[in-house]
Parts: sequence; C-alpha cells; structure tokens
Amino acid sequence: MNTTDPLPHLTVERAVAERHQAEVEALARSSDAVKDFVFLWRRYRMWPTEPPFIALDGAGGRLLGFHAARFGRLHVNSFYQLVAAEARGRGVGGAMVDALLAEAIRRGCSRLKFKVHPGNDGHAFWSGFGLRPFATDADETHLLFDISLSGVERASDLARVRHEAPPESVLRRYRGALKLIAREPSQ
Repeated sequence: MNTTDPLPHLTVERAVAERHQAEVEALARSSDAVKDFVFLWRRYRMWPTEPPFIALDGAGGRLLGFHAARFGRLHVNSFYQLVAAEARGRGVGGAMVDALLAEAIRRGCSRLKFKVHPGNDGHAFWSGFGLRPFATDADETHLLFDISLSGVERASDLARVRHEAPPESVLRRYRGALKLIAREPSQ
C-alpha cells in the first residue's frame, strides 16, 4: 500500500486516561519534537480536563497519533500534534485537526493559536493548508500562528482564511509566556 493512501478505518476521539494515557505518552517519548508533552500534560493536570484527541486505526484500535490542545473561552491553543511515522501522509493529521475544529466551534472559540519549530514536520503540515506564520518568538525557535476560525468548519477550510498578525502587545505577552515555559525543567 502506498503511504499516501488514506486510512480506510480511521477514527478520532478524545483520549480516556485509563485506556490511552500510557500509549499516548509512549508515542510522545518517541519524538524529540514533543518530548515535553508528557511532563507538561502531567504537571498541569490536563489529562482529566483536556485529554488529547487521538487517531485510531478503526480496524485494530492501534494508536496512530494525538493532538493535544487547551480550550479557552474564545480561543483554542494547539500544543502538540504527532502522527506515527507509518501513518504520516494518510489523512491522520487532518482528521485530528477536523475534530479539534469541531470542538472549538462547539465551544464558541473564534481563534486557533499554535507554534511550530521551523524544522519540524508540522511546518510543512500547516503550510499544506495555506497557513503562514505571522512571526517568530523571542528566541526565533518557533513559528507563531494565530488563525481566525470565522467560516472554518474543517481543516481544508483553513486555506481560505485571511491571516493577520496580532498586535505587538499580544506578541510580547506570548513571547514572555514562552520564556517561562522554556525554563520549566524537562523530565
């Protein structure tokens, strides 16, 4: 099977800590790009309140990826998305973003915010939807994205959204928060 063939039995759901936590954390530990996920998600006790979206092979129930996000009153911050190497390019990432967007819309969120390491596969993934970063953080280690969700229902809708940089005051607060996170000890 070609690795670009879509997965026929893909399902996306919210993880249940008792059933999925160990498997999600093992997948996260396999990637340098998301190695801090396990530490941050446990430290801030987000498993019970904001379990990640997970993609499963519906035929066997095998974990194919996860997308961790935190929902605010008016926006959603996307923290980590990881797709298992053997499932990349097969619709897994897009399906998880569709689930994230559906939940954001259900909760009344109007913006999607996230950051991506420039060399990370995530940059190519998000660029595939026509998204462009508006800035880099203070250390120029992340590309910053802030997207309006007006008129967006699915990941494929992101390409037609007008992207604007937020005001400099927002950038300063965001960069300050990133500096605090960078000081957190990794485990």
